[in-house]
Amino acid sequence: MIDSSAQRVLKQYHDQPQLGGQIVLTLADLYGALEDANGAGSLLEGFLADAGEKADPFVVADARQKLANIELLRGHADRAGQLLQQAEAFWRASPQLYAEERLEGLGTRARLRRAQGDTDGAIATIRDAIAQRIALSGHDNRETAILFNSLAITLGTVGRIQEALKAYYETTAIYRALGLGDGIDAQIIVANTGTLEMRAGHLREAESLLKSSVERERALAGDSAAVAAAMSYYGRILSVTNRNEPGISLLRESVDMASRYAGPDSPVAIQARTFLGEAMLASGAHDAAAKVLTQAHDAALAHYSAAHPLTLRTEIAVAQLAASDGNYAAAEQQLAEAAAGLRKLGAQAAANLAMALEGLGSVESVQGRSADAEAALREAVSIRESMPDDIWELAQARERLGEALAKSGSPAAAALLKKASADLESQLGANHPQTLRAKTALARIGA
Repeated sequence: MIDSSAQRVLKQYHDQPQLGGQIVLTLADLYGALEDANGAGSLLEGFLADAGEKADPFVVADARQKLANIELLRGHADRAGQLLQQAEAFWRASPQLYAEERLEGLGTRARLRRAQGDTDGAIATIRDAIAQRIALSGHDNRETAILFNSLAITLGTVGRIQEALKAYYETTAIYRALGLGDGIDAQIIVANTGTLEMRAGHLREAESLLKSSVERERALAGDSAAVAAAMSYYGRILSVTNRNEPGISLLRESVDMASRYAGPDSPVAIQARTFLGEAMLASGAHDAAAKVLTQAHDAALAHYSAAHPLTLRTEIAVAQLAASDGNYAAAEQQLAEAAAGLRKLGAQAAANLAMALEGLGSVESVQGRSADAEAALREAVSIRESMPDDIWELAQARERLGEALAKSGSPAAAALLKKASADLESQLGANHPQTLRAKTALARIGA
């Protein structure tokens, strides 16, 4: 019905751009409420393509700003920057008259800076926006909550996990104060919090938050890009905790949903496809995993730069696939390239850098290069130790280092493997493959 109305508006009001523009903005907001980025994007693109001199300049600026947000979601930062710059020029001409829109644009500018890798600039911009928003609208305001959410996301990208969680819980507190704690926006925050709790290594807390947010969001507003994102992390938790069958089922659904609502080559779809391929690989479905992971990496390369964090993350997954084939030379090259690229991204890429180094050390160890393996794995452990809450991934890195040290006869291996075994069992369970691997390594050295 909305799609039909949108197309009718573009045709019927072609010669009445001022009236048609206002309806377009209303429909775009409705698409936004339904988390249908593709629908909103098509509508706004159509309007802006035909907007001539008779179009209301305010409507044109607002449409550009809304489309900039959508382009960010699609991963098109350059296009988003062009649109936002045009909108900002209009707001600056009358800053008091358009205070609300200017502040919304400031939030978008912060997200753009984050997408461009300028996390310090993004954090400073969001904090400035929060201060201005509270001065304009008060603390317990929906727009203030949105900015706290954006702050949490940005802090999370640079590994400032506890600060990010604090900002998420502040967001939730605002929604509750407004009586909106059970609404769709609040549930998206719950999903974001669950995603960060997972990154912090709090798997049980993360699973509970993500499961409830997916169920609640779908009950309130049906499927969407936001649901797909939350579902992908929920599916990954199931896979990480060795529940591959339900995890793969959820991840398939997440890929389809993300492709439908954000586009098949959007970051959320590529990420879901990467998680799906990794879950398939863990379950032994090698051929299916190879197809999915290759698709994810090819899409990331085609639509984003080789140095983009999403591309580098898919390269790690493809390298894991090569290692599972016994093609250690190819895996080593891919992991070394990914690690080099991730180093250049700084703190925001630390967790993925640790993953790449762990894989690199493992394949070097298999090839008998003990010194290289130990160096890579020590660095992986060091990075994980800087995220002390993340117990299970730190334990896994320690287990790999313990194995490498055991091969070279180091007496330090036993202590590492004992600690890793205990932590993996507490986090993943006694019968989890990673726990059993640690115990087997311990038994092998008679510890």
